[in-house]
Amino acid sequence: MHKRLLAFTIGAALLALSGGAAFAQSAQWIHVRVLQEGGAKVSVNLPISLIEVALDIAGKEVFKRHGGFHFGRHHDIDLADLRKMWNELREAGDAEYVSVDGKDGEQVRIFRQDDRVMIQVDEDGEEKVRVEVPFSVVDTLLEGDGDELNLIGALREMANANDGDIITVHDGDTDVRVWIDTNSQS
Repeated sequence: MHKRLLAFTIGAALLALSGGAAFAQSAQWIHVRVLQEGGAKVSVNLPISLIEVALDIAGKEVFKRHGGFHFGRHHDIDLADLRKMWNELREAGDAEYVSVDGKDGEQVRIFRQDDRVMIQVDEDGEEKVRVEVPFSVVDTLLEGDGDELNLIGALREMANANDGDIITVHDGDTDVRVWIDTNSQS
């Protein structure tokens, strides 16, 4: 089954990429770029619609229902409790929730700014991690009842709510960037 999924995903990617300039200009893309000191470079550029198709296909094997991920009893936290915690966080407004200043220069901040949850980690001035997640993405991920996460809905919401960086990491000799835009070759 994994070979068929891989073959289909590659085929869908080629089909999407050959769909013409109009598709490439109007579709949203997710990009992952990893650059390592010494010249190694990894670039992944995929249309959001392809990722949705891949999640849907995988869902037939892995997910309990279309777009959902079974959270279930085998985890340490109940999804209903996670939803309650998220609702409390939503109501709290803009604030800094976690602030850590370590002896070794490490700083960690988790805060809300407008409609986004922000995570920032800095170590020794060289290593930096930045994560931005719109509230609407988490709302969509956690919507509904039961023990499923809405992964496809959250992906769609991420594409709708974001045009720009989602995650950036710099650890001295490696840079990672994940972002969304409407350009297939960013």
